[in-house]
Amino acid sequence: MGKIRFLWDNEFDGGTFTSSTANANFPASNVQHRWWGKAWRSTVDTDPQWLKNDLGATPLIQAAAIKYNNFSAGATILLEGDNADNFAPSSYDEEMDVDNDVMALYLDEEQDTLDWWRIKISDDANVDGIIKVGRVFLGPYFEPKHSYAPGGGRMDSDDLALIVGGENGHLSGIINENLAVFRYTFILMTPADIAVVNAMFEEHRCLGGFFFTEDSDNPTTTTYYVRFAEKPRIALRQSGYGDVTITLAEAM
Repeated sequence: MGKIRFLWDNEFDGGTFTSSTANANFPASNVQHRWWGKAWRSTVDTDPQWLKNDLGATPLIQAAAIKYNNFSAGATILLEGDNADNFAPSSYDEEMDVDNDVMALYLDEEQDTLDWWRIKISDDANVDGIIKVGRVFLGPYFEPKHSYAPGGGRMDSDDLALIVGGENGHLSGIINENLAVFRYTFILMTPADIAVVNAMFEEHRCLGGFFFTEDSDNPTTTTYYVRFAEKPRIALRQSGYGDVTITLAEAM
């Protein structure tokens, strides 16, 4: 089994967006919105449709993810990076596996020299006649140095009832029991990793959505769009190390 990874520092939320076409009520900038159902919608499905972002800088890019889309099974989705906006040809490209809930890709080779990025969609047989894309992530990932303690993962119904009831007063709000809830405890997390966890929470709190992958060896089937269900619980030990419990709920 691979490592747990958090995709929280989203470079795709910056920069300048353009798209091949866009419904005036569903512009390309909707992919930056934490409510993934807002979505970008093209006006046609003619190949190719695309979302393009000039980041204005060359940050570290290690992963990409999409929450919600209407791609058909035969669609081809390419993540492309370049130093110019024509992508002819692109300096980097890699295909993403299609999934209509969550798609995730960890780049074969991380990139830190490209400022133009594009999601290129070839799906002219789409039954809707248009393309829809919800929340998009592009950026680095955070992989804690130490794995979580045994027993971590999706919570069962008994444990979930504790959270819905407001365990220890930490609850951010009522959790829909039809959505997955995950809890992980990291023993002796390093001070540097604790700092990242605190930054993650400060960035997103209990409302903002981000992605995480439970098993980096199988990102297509183990990546979720989530929010913090509560503030991370940090029990500090010696030299700044600590036991850290993170509870996540699928984001609506």
